[in-house]
Amino acid sequence: MGRTGALISGSLAIQFFERCYWPSSDLDIFVKDGDDSKSLGQYLVSSEGYRLKEIKGPPTIDYVMSKVVTIRKYTRLALHAPDTEIHVISTTDIPVQAILGGFYTTLVVNIISWNRAYSIFALTTFVQYRGYLLKETKENDYFVPLVTKYTRRGWDIRGILARQDHRINHPIQQHRRLADKYTWRISFDVSKVEWSQTPDSVLEHACFDIHDGDADHEYYGIGAFTFKSPALRFTYTYHYSWCQYLGVKVSQMVKGELRKMKPEDRPPNYQFFLDRPDDLRLHHQSTISGPERYHRPVFGDIYRPDTWTYWDSEIPQWYEAWEKEHASASSTQMENT
Repeated sequence: MGRTGALISGSLAIQFFERCYWPSSDLDIFVKDGDDSKSLGQYLVSSEGYRLKEIKGPPTIDYVMSKVVTIRKYTRLALHAPDTEIHVISTTDIPVQAILGGFYTTLVVNIISWNRAYSIFALTTFVQYRGYLLKETKENDYFVPLVTKYTRRGWDIRGILARQDHRINHPIQQHRRLADKYTWRISFDVSKVEWSQTPDSVLEHACFDIHDGDADHEYYGIGAFTFKSPALRFTYTYHYSWCQYLGVKVSQMVKGELRKMKPEDRPPNYQFFLDRPDDLRLHHQSTISGPERYHRPVFGDIYRPDTWTYWDSEIPQWYEAWEKEHASASSTQMENT
C-alpha cells in the first residue's frame, strides 16, 4: 500500500474503528489506475495467494461512484473459514478523491492508509451512530439497500443536519481536510515496514468542502477536486477557498524556478508566464464545470530540470496560514452582519 498509494475504505474500515466483524463483508482497496493498480494486483496473486476472479468496468461496473475505472475481484480459499475477497478499485486519479466524493453516506467515509487510519466523521459515526446522506436515495435501486443495511446494523441515517443541531465541534463543516481536528486518527506500528516515499502530509492535506447536495436540502455533497502544479511533486484535493490561496503561492514558486533555468531550457512562452497574475488559473486542473480557461492551466506540463525545487513541504505551513486568514475574515464578516 505504501508503494502504490492504495487506500482501504468501505465496510472494513468501519469494522476497524468499531472493533467489530461482519462475516459477509469484503475488503475494498482504492488505487490509481495504471501501474499502481497492476502492481497491487500482481502482489496479491504472487505473494498473498489470491487469484483474479472477475474484472468489471463500465457499463457493467456495480459501483455507482464517479472516478472509478474498473473493479478487479480477487479471492483466496480458506480451510476453516469463508473464502476471503478483495476488490481492487481502480480510480481515474488519486484514490482519496474517489473516496471523498463517491460514497452515499458520511459513515462510510473512513480511510486506512499504509500507516494510519482516519475516520472523517468520527463523532457522528462512532459516538452518535448517525450517518448523513451524501447522495440522492429516493427510488435508487443501488443506494437504498445499502442505507437499509447500515440501519439494521444500528446506524441512524439522516438527511441534512437541522440548523439548531449544528455545533462548532460537529464534523459537518463547510471546509474540511482529511486530518483536521474533526478526524479520528490511529497510527500503526510500521517500524518493520518499508516506508512510503509519499509524505503523510499529502494525504492529510486532502481538502474538501461540504455543501447542500440539492435544492430541496435533503442530502449533502462533498466537493474534492484535484490540484496539480509544476511547483508540487504530488497531487492534492482542494476546496475552492483554499485553492485560491494556494494558487497564488505556487504561481510565485513556479515563476521563481523559471527564472533560475538556463535561457535555452526555458519554455517558448516564458515571458508570457511571468506576465500573468499569480492566481489559481495558472494551475487549476479539475473536473468541475465552469469557464473553459479553468480546464486548461497556463503552466501545463513544462520542462523541469534536475535543479527544480518542489514545495510540497510548505503545504502544511501554507494551509495553517490560510486557516488563520480565513478565520479572521469570517469573524470580521460576522461582526459586520
